[in-house]
Amino acid sequence: MKIPEFLASLLPTFSKERIVEDINVTRGEITEYTAPAYAIAAPDFRNHKFKSDHMKVFLGGFDRQLGGTGFVGTIEKGFKTILENLDETKRLVEATYGEDVAGQGITYLKANLLQFVELVGFVSKYARKLLIYTYSAETEMYPESGTVFTDAVTPADIDWLKGNLQSFTTAFKIVTTNPSEFKAKIGNIPDVVVKQESASAVSATIGDAKLDPLSMKLIPVWLNPIYHVKMFVAEYQTNRYHEAKAELQVLQLHKLHLEKLREGKPDAALKKQIEYAENRINKISYKLAQMEKGNG
Repeated sequence: MKIPEFLASLLPTFSKERIVEDINVTRGEITEYTAPAYAIAAPDFRNHKFKSDHMKVFLGGFDRQLGGTGFVGTIEKGFKTILENLDETKRLVEATYGEDVAGQGITYLKANLLQFVELVGFVSKYARKLLIYTYSAETEMYPESGTVFTDAVTPADIDWLKGNLQSFTTAFKIVTTNPSEFKAKIGNIPDVVVKQESASAVSATIGDAKLDPLSMKLIPVWLNPIYHVKMFVAEYQTNRYHEAKAELQVLQLHKLHLEKLREGKPDAALKKQIEYAENRINKISYKLAQMEKGNG
C-alpha cells in the first residue's frame, strides 16, 4: 500500500508504546512459537514430494518467489534475518517516534518503520497457519489417517491463506532483506512529513526508491488492526499469544501423527487430540477475526 494511503487508514492517534509493545509481542511470538514450529517441521519436508492437490496453488507461488518445494526450509532459515531487522526497527522506532503519534503527521521514515512492523507480524501468523494447512493436506493422503482436510482446516482459513499468498511471498522477501542492506535503505529515507496534497510532488522530486526503498507499496492492504481499528489492544494481543501457542501445540501433534503414519502405525487417540486442539484454535481465531472487524 502506498504510504499516503497507508497513513489515511491509521487511527487518528496512538502511542509509541503501542508500537514498541507490538514489536515485543511479535518478537516473542516468533522466538517462542513460529520459529520453533518450523524447526520441528523442516526435517519432515526436506526433499519432500508433496502429494496433496491442496498444495498445488501454494507450490506454484513459492516456486516463483521462494524456491519451490523447499519452502518450509526456506522460511525456517529466514527467521534469524527477520529478527535482526525487527530489532533494528525497534531501535529506530524508539529513537525517532515521539510518545504520542498522530496518524496524519508521520514522516516517510516513520511510516516505513510502522509498515515493516506490520509485515513481520503478518509473516509470522501466515507462516504458522500455512504449516497447519500443509500438515493437514499431506496427512489426508494416508487413507488410514482419518483426516479429512476440510474438517481440519476451516474454509475461512483456506480463503485467507489463498487470498494472501502473493502478499506473504512479497512480505517474506521484504522482511528477510539482508540486515546490512536493510539498515542502509532505511537509513536513507528522508524524515519528511507525508502530506496527501504534496505526495505526488515529493515522489517526483525525491523518488520512490528513497521514499519506499523496500517496496512495501506492493502489499495491497494494512496487516495489523491495532493501528487501524479501535479495540482493546491488550485483549487482542493476549488472544494472539494464545493462538500462536495453541498452533505450535497442534503442529507438534501433527508431526507425531505424520511420523506414525509413515511407520504404518496410525493412532486414533492422537487424531482425537489434534481435533480437540484444532477446535480450540478455531475459537480463538474467530474471536480475533471479530475484533479485527471492530466488533470485539
